[in-house]
Amino acid sequence: MSQQDWFDDDQDDADDEPSAPAQPNPRDLRNQLKQALKANKEMSAKLASAESLVRKTNIGNYFREKGINPKLAKYVPADLDPSDDALAKWIEEDGELFNIKPVDGGENKPSDSNTGTPGTPGLTGDNITPEVQQGWNQINNTTANALPPGKAEELMSKITSATSQEELKQLLFSHGASSF
Repeated sequence: MSQQDWFDDDQDDADDEPSAPAQPNPRDLRNQLKQALKANKEMSAKLASAESLVRKTNIGNYFREKGINPKLAKYVPADLDPSDDALAKWIEEDGELFNIKPVDGGENKPSDSNTGTPGTPGLTGDNITPEVQQGWNQINNTTANALPPGKAEELMSKITSATSQEELKQLLFSHGASSF
């Protein structure tokens, strides 16, 4: 007899018991977890972006209704609830910082004048000291006769290209020079 016994399997595979489902490979589970975490992160970023956009839009609409520039919405603190009551309270407390003052009827409106007092842009006489006003006046007096940027070079080229003394005097006197 031979040392090798060959087994003949004459039975059909149909008679076999159904095999148990294959066990998932841990590597496959890790890959699935990574994919799920990545998708979750992307969705969270999209949700945060959408919530931010909706918040800014709601605050901007509220400001439009009250006659306030809607661009101010980006300065509203992120932790502030965007409800009408919370926004009204914020405007009441911090509106002065943006030149918004409450008017009769409870509505908040920007001030009518952006000119302020003479020499002090955007400030009204109620909220500046005489020292600040004096400082602004000194700055304005210093720059009152100054040439706009780029004009100094233009004036210098005209002075160097003057062909006569009369032309040079006329040019200098027209720009505020005193008599020689």
